Amino acid sequence: MRRNRLRRLLLLSGSRPASASTFDYYIDSVAGSDSNTGRSEAQAWATIGKLTTAGVLANGVRIGLKRGGHWRETLDLSSYTGCTVGAYGSTSAARPKLNGSDIASAGAWSKTVGLTNVYQIAWSHSLDVAPSLLTVWVNGARLTFVTSQATCDATPGSFTYSGSVVGTSPITVYVNSTGSTNPGSDGKTYELTKRKRSLWLGPGGWSDSLLLLKAGYSANNTYELGSRATNCLFAHSQIHAAVAYGNTSFIGCDFYQIEANTRTGSVNTLTFYENTGGYTGTASNCRFDSGTSTDIPNAVYTHTVSSGQRWAAINLSGLAVRRVNLLASSSNELVTLNVTNCVAEQIADTAGAIQGSADFVNITNLLADYNLAQNSNYGKRASSFASPTVATIRDSRFLFSQPASGSAIRGTGQHDVQGCTFHYTGGSATAMVDDTCPATVIFKNNVCSAFNRIYNWFSNVRQPAEADYNVFYYNGTIAYVVNATNYSGFAAYRAAVPSLDINSVSQDPLFTGSPASNVWTFQNGSPVDTGGRAAGSRSAIAKQDWTTLNAAWDAEIAA
Repeated sequence: MRRNRLRRLLLLSGSRPASASTFDYYIDSVAGSDSNTGRSEAQAWATIGKLTTAGVLANGVRIGLKRGGHWRETLDLSSYTGCTVGAYGSTSAARPKLNGSDIASAGAWSKTVGLTNVYQIAWSHSLDVAPSLLTVWVNGARLTFVTSQATCDATPGSFTYSGSVVGTSPITVYVNSTGSTNPGSDGKTYELTKRKRSLWLGPGGWSDSLLLLKAGYSANNTYELGSRATNCLFAHSQIHAAVAYGNTSFIGCDFYQIEANTRTGSVNTLTFYENTGGYTGTASNCRFDSGTSTDIPNAVYTHTVSSGQRWAAINLSGLAVRRVNLLASSSNELVTLNVTNCVAEQIADTAGAIQGSADFVNITNLLADYNLAQNSNYGKRASSFASPTVATIRDSRFLFSQPASGSAIRGTGQHDVQGCTFHYTGGSATAMVDDTCPATVIFKNNVCSAFNRIYNWFSNVRQPAEADYNVFYYNGTIAYVVNATNYSGFAAYRAAVPSLDINSVSQDPLFTGSPASNVWTFQNGSPVDTGGRAAGSRSAIAKQDWTTLNAAWDAEIAA
C-alpha cells in the first residue's frame, strides 16, 4: 500500500524518472554487496565508496544507482569527464538518495549543564571548506538555528553551536528538540550535516533521476563545465542547492525545502557560477519551493569571479517558483537574460521576482503573483554598465494582492513593455512606473488596473517615448504624473501631453472572473478589445498544485 501511494504521489508531482539504461557499474544499498563484481543488477555493489576502492572510476564511466536506495556518502566525479549517474529499478520506488547528513546515535547525547531543555552532542564531520553550515533535522524536519545556548533553551525546535563549523571537528551542537524532549530517549531520528557535497559531477557529466539532499558546503552539489541534470530532486539545501559552471543545464528538476537567508545573508538555490566568461546557463521546466514565506532565497542566481568573466546568456523557460524570487544577478555579470513561460508565486522580496542587471532582458509570458511582495524591479542596478539595460517585456501578468508604495516597473535602463496586465487585488498602488527610469520607455497595449498613480516620471524630468493603446482603471481618481506635473484626471493629462496615449482610455477593463486565476478573459464590450487596442496578456500560464507537489516530495524524501 505504501509503495502504491508513493508511486501515485510521484506521478502527481510530475517527477519523470528515466527508463532503465545500461550502466557500467550498478550499486544497490539494500541488496547489493561490495564482494560482488558490480557489473550487473544481480551483482550490484552496496556502497558508493566501492567505486574508488575498486579503482574503476574513469572518463565516461556510467554508474547506476538502484531506485529506493539510500547512501550517506559523497559521489565525487570531479576528476573525470563525461560520466553518467542515473537510476535503475522499479519506477514505483523513490529516486536513489545521496544524503549529506548522518544519523546521531541516541547514546551520544548528554544533558547540557545549567540549562533546562538543551542536550548536546560532539559531532564529527568533514565540513572543512568555507562557507559551510551544519544543520539538525528531527524526524526529517529542519530545526531552527539560534545564536546562543540561552535562546536555544527557551526555543523548542532549535539548535546552536559556537563559532564556525569549518575546521572544528568534532564540534559541540546544542539542541532543544521539538517538545523539548531528550534526544537520547525520545525515539526520534536526529540527522546532522556530515559532508560537504552529495554529488560533484565533472565536465560533460550527466545526472538523471537522483534525490540529492542535506549537504553542508555552499555548493551542496557541483556541476562542472558542460554538465547537466535531468529529473533530479534537490532537497533540504543549505546556501546553494547546486552550483553550475558554464554551458550547464537543468531540465525537469525540482528544488525543495531551501534554508532561508537568516544564517547566511544570501541563499541562491541554483547558482550559475562563471569563472571563464562567454558561456550560457539553462533551466527549463524546473520547480522551486523554498518551504518558507519569510526571508526567502532566490531560485536562480548568476555570479562571476570578476567583471571580465560575464555570462553570455541565462535562459529560463517553463519554471514554476513559489516563495522564492525567480532570478537575481549581481552587477556586470550577465549579458542577456531570457525568461519565457514562467510562473512566480508568493514572492516575498520587495526587490521583485527578477532583480539585478543584464545588458538585455527579454521576458515573455511571465505570471508574477506578488501576494507577499510590494514591487517588481527590472534592471535596478543597470547603471553599473557602460550601456544601460534594455528590458523587453511582453504578454506577462503581474498580480499584487496588498497595498504597496512601490512601483510595478522600476529600473534605470530602457524599458519596452507591451501587451501586459498589471492588477492590484488588495489595494491601490502609488506608481505604475518608478521615478528611477531615466532611459527610453515604451509602454503600449497594457492593462493597468487599480493603480491610483500612473507614470511617476520624476527622475531626469523624462516622459515615455511612446505610450498608447493602454487601458487604465481605478475605482477613484488616478493621478497621472509626467515631468513632475500631477494631472488630476485622464483628460487633463492627455490634453497636456498630446503625444502620449492618444488611443488609450480610462475605463474598467471588465475582467471575466479574477485575474488571479490561471487564465482570464474580458467581457464583451471591454475597452481592451475595441478601438484598436491590443488585449492584455491572456496566456494560459498554469499555476502549480503546490499542496500535491509538497506531499509527493515529502513522501519521496521520507521513503
